[in-house]
Amino acid sequence: MPQTNIPLQFVAGQFWNWTDEKPDDLSGSWTWAAKFVFVGPDQFEISGTLSGTTYTFEKRPTETTKIKAGHYTFHRVWNNQQTSPNDQSVVDISGRIEILENPLLKQGGLTGVSWARETLQRVEAAIQSYSTTPVTQITIAGRTIIRPSLEQLMRERGILLMEIQREERAEKIKRGIDVGGKILFRFQEPS
Repeated sequence: MPQTNIPLQFVAGQFWNWTDEKPDDLSGSWTWAAKFVFVGPDQFEISGTLSGTTYTFEKRPTETTKIKAGHYTFHRVWNNQQTSPNDQSVVDISGRIEILENPLLKQGGLTGVSWARETLQRVEAAIQSYSTTPVTQITIAGRTIIRPSLEQLMRERGILLMEIQREERAEKIKRGIDVGGKILFRFQEPS
C-alpha cells in the first residue's frame, strides 16, 4: 500500500516541505513527475523535485500566505513523462489535511499567545501522551505516523521555555518593569 509523509497540518505563511519515495509499482524506464493536488477553500498544486528515488515537495512562505485556512482533500498524482500515446496519470493516495490560519497574518496583529507558548502547549501535550500511549510509530489505513522520541520532546520543551523567558524579559523591559538584574557602572570625571 502506498505511503506518504505529508504532514496532517500546515500553517499558512510558513514554509511547507516533505519527501516521498517513488512507489515500486511505478516501474519501467519511464520518467514520472509527482505532484499533490489540493481541493478545499482554495485549489492549488505542489510539484515534487526528484533526487534519486525521493521526491521533495516544497512551498515557500510567500506562496502559502495567500492560501485560505480550512480542510483540504489531497491526491498524489504521478504523470508519465514519456512522449507516447500511452501517456498516463496515476493517483495512488488521497487523504485530508488541515491548513491553519497564521495568527501573525491576521488583521489586528498578534492574538496574545506567542508562537513559543502555543508550541510549548503542544509539546507538553505530546510529552503527557507518552504516559498513556508510549507508542513511537503507528500505521492507520496504510499511513505511518512516527512520533518524536520523549528525549527530543524534552529537549524541545527546554528550548521553548528559554524562548518564553526571553519574550517575558523583553516585554518587562519594554514596559519599564524591573527584571531583577542589576547593571553596575561607575562614573568617572574626565582627566
